[in-house]
Amino acid sequence: HTRYISVTGVQTCALPISKEAKLFARIDELQRLGQARGIIIFAEPRYLAKYLALRLHHRFAQRGVRVAFATGEGDGFADRLAASLESQQLGSSRTLRSSLGTWEEIREAFQRKPGEPGERADIIVATSRLAVGHNLSAAAEAHIFSMHADAQKLIQQIGRVGRPDGDNFFGRVGQCYYHVTRNTPEWYLFLSAIKKYRWMRSALSESEAFSTEENAGGSPQAQA
Repeated sequence: HTRYISVTGVQTCALPISKEAKLFARIDELQRLGQARGIIIFAEPRYLAKYLALRLHHRFAQRGVRVAFATGEGDGFADRLAASLESQQLGSSRTLRSSLGTWEEIREAFQRKPGEPGERADIIVATSRLAVGHNLSAAAEAHIFSMHADAQKLIQQIGRVGRPDGDNFFGRVGQCYYHVTRNTPEWYLFLSAIKKYRWMRSALSESEAFSTEENAGGSPQAQA
């Protein structure tokens, strides 16, 4: 599926500037344009994904942006998680994990079209579990907040946006942003993954061209 991806945004940090600040600035920009929807943020490990979801919730909830998280071991909506944590601080009993939300609820909320009644999820913060086997056609933008050691995982994460059957509400070209700091271990993982990604795209393009030529030529029996 990566053959259809159009990656137009590469955001790197020459200095160790806060990755969080860069990410928030981008969402600020989209929110001002009224397009802060269809955003997937990949973060590892699980606790970072939940922490980032809460940070985004506290920053953008009052502006009408709703955040969810999907980690494979406890999914949910950030507003419900924040309310649960506040209740625990006040001495309430522990909130059941299932009450935070299920993946099915999150997916339905993420795919819900503007103006359609029901719960909405504008941003999903996820681990790499979301990179495989989940077709989120509403995804317009992906942010790689932390690099995965497996280059194939990065390629699959890129594949969440810009899908040929996608409907991302705004007609935006699928974009993918990489939040990495130069000359760090993440930076070298990034370079390795991008090299592999470009090789795979080149190989797919050559394969498709060969297939097209074969189909155009037809079989010897058909030409006779």
